[in-house]
Amino acid sequence: MRLYYEVGRKAFQRSLAYKLATLTGIIVNSFFGYIHSYVFVAVYSTVLVSTVAGFSLTQAVSYAWLTQALITITQIWFDKEISKTIVSGDAVSDFSKPFDYQTFWFSKFAGNSFYACIFRAAPTYLVGFLLFGAQLPRLSTWPLFLMSLLLSVVVSFLIGYIFNLTAFWTLNPTGMLTLGATLQMFFSGFIVPIAYMPDWLGWLANILPFRAVISIPMQIWLEQRQTWEVLLPQLLWAFVLWGAARWLTGRAMRKITIQGG
Repeated sequence: MRLYYEVGRKAFQRSLAYKLATLTGIIVNSFFGYIHSYVFVAVYSTVLVSTVAGFSLTQAVSYAWLTQALITITQIWFDKEISKTIVSGDAVSDFSKPFDYQTFWFSKFAGNSFYACIFRAAPTYLVGFLLFGAQLPRLSTWPLFLMSLLLSVVVSFLIGYIFNLTAFWTLNPTGMLTLGATLQMFFSGFIVPIAYMPDWLGWLANILPFRAVISIPMQIWLEQRQTWEVLLPQLLWAFVLWGAARWLTGRAMRKITIQGG
């Protein structure tokens, strides 16, 4: 366990070294949060009701800023570092090292997520709070939200990890990674809340694992869901995807031909 802790700590420290990149990221996230917020303001100014699909204007604006904060923590765009080591052949030496390959990469992911939570997500949401009065949950909501956030990081890592492993069976993993990231960004509720989707599309989003990444922690933060049962889909997908990733890793380790190796 000490090894994986050190791996996560090193990932945190490496991210800490890029202060200008962090500042730039906050500015970019804040810009999109600002634009997205005014889209909601414009939409709600044209309707005769105070809520749309269960979202008040304050909740919709809070959603805009929360999604910008959460994507930095969950890294839903898929880090391609794993697939790069597969294509280059470095994964061969990684498999021979005395550590669990899957847990090793999760430790790096967790270190980066922890850094993003403190130095990217929190400042971004603070901008939304100051400019638009983005909603802050009651103290009693925080334990449930933090548990949900932890599970969303696990699920997001596993989805990205599985898509990265497809590099073992494809000549170029870019297409699969782009497809996976696009599906995750849409069906997680990042682009629009799942409640805004047509019934058939919302049903599809609710049975896929992606909503565990953004939609569920978002509902808890906005206090639309406040019981511990809301975590069950996240727990289920974390368990299923961890097992699927473990199986796929075993298949990859037995693969005879490794690109670049």
